[in-house]
Amino acid sequence: MGFTHVLAYDHVLGANPDRPGGWSGRYTYEDPFHEPLLLFGYMAAVTTMLEFITGILILPQRQTALVANQAATLDILSGGRLRR
Repeated sequence: MGFTHVLAYDHVLGANPDRPGGWSGRYTYEDPFHEPLLLFGYMAAVTTMLEFITGILILPQRQTALVANQAATLDILSGGRLRR
């Protein structure tokens, strides 16, 4: 199909538009977000050349050392296709 890379971003917790002060962003807690590193792991298994980019990872909502380990594992198992 000609794609060279895919970019994914996440939010572990979505915003509630009914919260005090409201929310007028493009997405809410009802919009699905796939966990990027898990998504990329799947995509790495079914592609051979596609590179992977994380647009936004909300690190305060994650264990930093675990994210580093997951990213390193993805990069190794995909043959270096995780862009840094």
